[in-house]
Amino acid sequence: MISTSPQQPRRYHVPIHTKRSRRQRRYSPCELAPGVNARGLGGTSLGDLGVIRSKTLLRCASLTVAIAPAVRKWASAAGGIHLIDLRDLDEIESGASHTCGLRGLTVHRFTLKDPATPRPLARDRDLDYFRREYATMLLPAQHIAAYAVSLLATTDLPVAITCQLGKDRTGVVVMALQHLLGVPHEQIIDEFDRTAQWFADHPEWVNRYACLRSEDPVAVRQRVMLPRQIGEQAAARLLSETPAVDPATRFRALRRVSSSMVIR
Repeated sequence: MISTSPQQPRRYHVPIHTKRSRRQRRYSPCELAPGVNARGLGGTSLGDLGVIRSKTLLRCASLTVAIAPAVRKWASAAGGIHLIDLRDLDEIESGASHTCGLRGLTVHRFTLKDPATPRPLARDRDLDYFRREYATMLLPAQHIAAYAVSLLATTDLPVAITCQLGKDRTGVVVMALQHLLGVPHEQIIDEFDRTAQWFADHPEWVNRYACLRSEDPVAVRQRVMLPRQIGEQAAARLLSETPAVDPATRFRALRRVSSSMVIR
């Protein structure tokens, strides 16, 4: 079983060789590459605290040859980046890692799933399966989100959250993180729903992903187009939980990511 206590991530660090001022790191212009499942959370409402600053939080699929350049832009502009990697060990070992050129990259590895549990085929992953899967991921996702808050409180670098597809595991952790930061409920659901909409707008990407994994494209397309109610149910459970994060740490993280709080 997955432990309910916070995990200690395995990390590695690629050192940077350039120094930039805090202002340069925070506001250097960079745009995400079009046509890849990678987007920033900048502009997301924080209620009375304004919105999340651009180029502070990123969610994406694993660092494929298409996505790595988008993340590299963030890392180059900021002088480095923290990557919270939610992939299983088998996914890491079987997938190509395109981290070349990502200087200042620090990887924090976590897992939301029990590696001893066999993974069903794509065609067997129906709505009930994902309801159970999301319910299982909620508790470890809260611990990982609390870790992300502590990371935001202690670094000036962007933080990216990734898994294999950039949808389910990433989506649940991003929901938990947004909840800890005080993002309104409806905004949390809308952000979760944006990924399914992205896949609907990019069927060719889904087909390439299915081919890479030797899966049926139709089954994969059905899997990534989960109804909005899955996210609503997961978010409702998250909202019923008390945020498990130190108030002082949360304040420092909000001071880092909020557009309205003064950064000192």
